Amino acid sequence: PSVAVESTAYFVVAEALTNTAKHASATRLCVRVWREGDVVVATHLLDEADELSTAFGLDYPAAGAYRAHALALAGEPSAAAHRATAGVAAAAERGSAWDALLHNRALGLLALTQGDLTTCAAHLSGVRAQAAHLGVVEPAFLAADLDLVDALAGLGEVGTLRDIVTDLEACATRGQLPWTRLAAARGQVLLAAAGTMAPPVARPAP
Repeated sequence: PSVAVESTAYFVVAEALTNTAKHASATRLCVRVWREGDVVVATHLLDEADELSTAFGLDYPAAGAYRAHALALAGEPSAAAHRATAGVAAAAERGSAWDALLHNRALGLLALTQGDLTTCAAHLSGVRAQAAHLGVVEPAFLAADLDLVDALAGLGEVGTLRDIVTDLEACATRGQLPWTRLAAARGQVLLAAAGTMAPPVARPAP
């Protein structure tokens, strides 16, 4: 699957596991993963999650962000935009910076799928700044930076792209941060393609 699909699946499952650990008394948890030719299964599962949240009286606003992701990937931009925009507004009313971040991430992905690189970069730069403000240890774990470096490269914003790659590389050296390493490597490739940085050299195994 594409990086966008993989990243969406990753953080949907991660959030589901976190909320299960916090709010359930379960002693066992099963995660079912399978691949389909589209995102129909994902949207059905997210609908079921919404229904369960309502049935059990759980406040789970982040589900709207995941649904917006799925709709964007399914080629339903109007529905995705409606969900994500409503989620940003609701997050502002609740004062929930985390929910706002997730919904802005969805808006960034939607803009990228529509080829609107300027809007994509604006949303994802905001997500990056908000993640830093919230103290997120791995800045690229939402895979927003992967999309951001693509948007910046497409816009020819080489200076900003170089600054982000430098920051990602510095973060990656401070710990085992796989998503950050991936985003940094992606940015290096894009910078090399722009002729501003030598491509990374593979290091021999020790």
